Order: sequence, then C-alpha cells, then structure tokens
Amino acid sequence: MATTYELYIMPACPYCHKVQRYMNQRGIELPLRDITTEPEARATLEHVGGKVQVPCLFIDGVPMYESDDIIAYFDRAFSDDIATNTQKLTIEDNAIRLVSPDGSVLAEVTFPARDEGIVEIDHTFVDSSLRGQGTAGKLLDACVHELERTGRRARPTCSYAVRWFEKHPEWAHILA
Repeated sequence: MATTYELYIMPACPYCHKVQRYMNQRGIELPLRDITTEPEARATLEHVGGKVQVPCLFIDGVPMYESDDIIAYFDRAFSDDIATNTQKLTIEDNAIRLVSPDGSVLAEVTFPARDEGIVEIDHTFVDSSLRGQGTAGKLLDACVHELERTGRRARPTCSYAVRWFEKHPEWAHILA
C-alpha cells in the first residue's frame, strides 16, 4: 500500500507557510486540509491527535507536529536535492520515481514484495541526463528510509543496490 499523506494547515499560520514553502521549493505535492474552512478536517485533527495544532502532517493516518520535524521527515522521505523545481519525487508501494513535468520517468528504484514484509530491490534506473550526480544513491537512500518507516526488509538483486548496501553497512538491519 502506498504511503498516504495529508497536511493540515491554517492560512494565517507562519509555521504552515514555512512547510508549504519548503514543499514548493522541492516539488512535493500533498493534499492540504485547511482547518479554518473544513470543519471535518478540524474535527479529525482534534479527534486523532487530541489537539488542534498546525502544521500537522498525517502519514498513513498518524499525526506529526512541528514544522521542523515535518521538514526533517520530508528530507528523509523525499530525499532532499533529488527533485528540482521542475521534477517530482513519488513514493509508491514498491517504487520510488523521479518524474519530469511531462510525466516521463527520469530515475527509479523498484522493490516489489516477495514475501511477507520482504521486498526485492530488483531495478535501479537513472536517465543519462542525470548520471554521475549521485541520483541513484539518493534514490536508494530514500528507499531504505521508506522500508524502515514501513517495517519492511530488503533483498537486493539489482547490481547497483548490492554494491550500495556493501558501501552502507549502517543499513544492514534492513536486509532480509
């Protein structure tokens, strides 16, 4: 299942502006819920989180507060410096892709499920226009953070992924 996100905001909140500015600069697009115009959004925020505090990022229904914490999460989950203002990084159930404005895939890492809680990192691709800039490594970094966040482990079979894990023993706990 793909990670679901919702960002709860108030237009007058400077901390919400800070998070939204960060998202805009990095091409991160998420559903926004304005608690001043959506009574059900305010009710959800209060019911689930026990308080009405914004900004609040819901990640698969779990609230995260504080603008700095949300931005730090985005840095990990959306791998800062991969996407530019014209590119979009998407995290799906079993793939992370860097997509151009016209929808073409510029880079990707795929990790289909193989067993319960185990994925196979079977493919890494980077368009020739982005090669030599560390894009594949940043995708793998985003991948392991996503796997760790979702409690999954990996079997790398893609030659790049195998080498990446050899160079990053700090991620050995992700290996199946």
